[in-house]
Amino acid sequence: MTTSRTPRRRASMAVAALAGLTIALAGAGWTTTNKPPQPARLVFAEQVHDFGRVRQGDMVEVEFAFANRGDVDLSLSAPRVACDCSAEVSPRDEVAPGAGGALRVRFDTGQTDGVQERTVTLYSNDPERRSVMLTLRGEVELDVVADPPALYVGSVTPGTRIDPEPRIRTGAETTAVHAALSDGPYLNAALAGDPHAPALALQIRPDAPAGPFTQTVRVLTSSERHPTVEIPVRGIIITESEPWRWTRD
Repeated sequence: MTTSRTPRRRASMAVAALAGLTIALAGAGWTTTNKPPQPARLVFAEQVHDFGRVRQGDMVEVEFAFANRGDVDLSLSAPRVACDCSAEVSPRDEVAPGAGGALRVRFDTGQTDGVQERTVTLYSNDPERRSVMLTLRGEVELDVVADPPALYVGSVTPGTRIDPEPRIRTGAETTAVHAALSDGPYLNAALAGDPHAPALALQIRPDAPAGPFTQTVRVLTSSERHPTVEIPVRGIIITESEPWRWTRD
């Protein structure tokens, strides 16, 4: 008789323990059918966008739609972009479960031409996708551009000619480059060669003062979209009588 009661007693204890666990979970707001909440989950409708072919100077605007497929709020950081792009996330606050938003990207094509690709990196609290890279690509039709669009000449002395010389490139044979203007105490500028693709001859003025400098050279063209092309030039001018150093007051 004793051996027959032991399994029943054990079964009763197991049932009682299970009932106690069920009551405890229910008191905490859970039932046996509940599942733990899933973390935030960032899902984009697309991560690569082809904007096709545009004219140089057009502002490319792309919107990447996203949703939160998790069970807790989605938090997004400020996106990281290239210097000729800007981006913003909407909404800026946390995104509730099941809700969505958009990452809006603007790409300024004023200083580029040819096949282009830009990336935007977005960080979130999605544990499986802490960072997401989004890409926009396409082709920019050349109008007028300076190559390179900006110039750093390093340490130079008065009278130095800048080498290599930047070039002004045009996309149409009917577009001419007229003149180079340099208003300031540091640089002389002139055009040389083919009027449709000239070189920009730059020289540090013989009387240029010592120290770091920034001066913008303006190139005048016949283009309706880009009648003026600006090329910022930076560097440090040093002289024998007054060697300039970063430690100078």
